[in-house]
Amino acid sequence: MRLTVSLIPDFEYAPGVHEFPVDIEISTDVPVDIYSRIDISSAFLTRIDSSDVSFGYVQRVTPAKMQVMTLLPDGPLRMRIDVFEHDYDFDDLRPGEYRCDVKVEIGTRDGEGFHSVELEDNISIVLPSC
Repeated sequence: MRLTVSLIPDFEYAPGVHEFPVDIEISTDVPVDIYSRIDISSAFLTRIDSSDVSFGYVQRVTPAKMQVMTLLPDGPLRMRIDVFEHDYDFDDLRPGEYRCDVKVEIGTRDGEGFHSVELEDNISIVLPSC
């Protein structure tokens, strides 16, 4: 399985825009049974030259009730999240180079039991001057 994080093509990413939506896709090359609950274990935007400036959250994005479903090669799971969803103080959000890191935890079936798998991906972006 793999996680792919991507920017929204027509969205204006800028310091004055207090949203940071990203698309995430979980895909596989072979069918795999998974829990229907997927946890975003982290979704952070961090300034490259100052790691103390970061934004983000942890959030469960699918139903709490766990049902088993099969993830197929031709049917990836797609979600859109807003990394800034729970941030309210954007004073430190300035033009510059940032990295967006997303980690997802998903349960996969292993024989008769399930185990947790952590997938991660990141993208870089330069926020322009407004």
